[in-house]
Amino acid sequence: MLTFDAWTFPAGETHLPAKLRKANRRVDGRLTYQYPLYAEGARWCRSRRVAVDVGAHVGLFSHWMVRDFAQLVAFEPVEAYADCWRQNVSTRPQDVLHVCALGSREGAVRMAMATPGSTGGTYVAGEGDVPLRTLDSFALPVVDLLKIDCEGYEHEVIAGGVETLTRCRPVCIVEQRPAQVARYPQGKVAAIRALERLGARTVWTDRRDYVVVWP
Repeated sequence: MLTFDAWTFPAGETHLPAKLRKANRRVDGRLTYQYPLYAEGARWCRSRRVAVDVGAHVGLFSHWMVRDFAQLVAFEPVEAYADCWRQNVSTRPQDVLHVCALGSREGAVRMAMATPGSTGGTYVAGEGDVPLRTLDSFALPVVDLLKIDCEGYEHEVIAGGVETLTRCRPVCIVEQRPAQVARYPQGKVAAIRALERLGARTVWTDRRDYVVVWP
């Protein structure tokens, strides 16, 4: 592990410290570059009971979710990143981190890093030995905010969470970077289109990240 500012990162990480340094934005004493996106999503929440962080990585979203929501449920498939998450997130007894990937089915997958030094770019790269679950299999009773950042695999997460999404109708923060989505066959912004088919609508986007709500 390595420490930069107040954050713990996996050994060899170079991309995120550079992004934090470039953004030069502090919230509660910590450098951050993703906080404005988190704040945009959180402000649409009518309740702040449960936040869910899919693709939690080292906790750059989870850290703020614990501060603002009564409970956090996080998912991170890479154990080394989960170890950093545990250092970065001040959890309470009700908060939980599941070390698994989420998708449209149950199974096991392989995780691969797209670019050396950028652990945040780790993606699902076929069959492997990392547990793969569906969001629906966890039967979460309440979800107020759902963040999905899975390096192009977001559509698969949504396909495995239709019951949870339509029942809980959470505000969704979803990444849809063209180069990442292109790894999979669903097409551009497939995750957003899937949410729209379920009845949600986009209220904010910079064409890379989206905030989606339910009427």
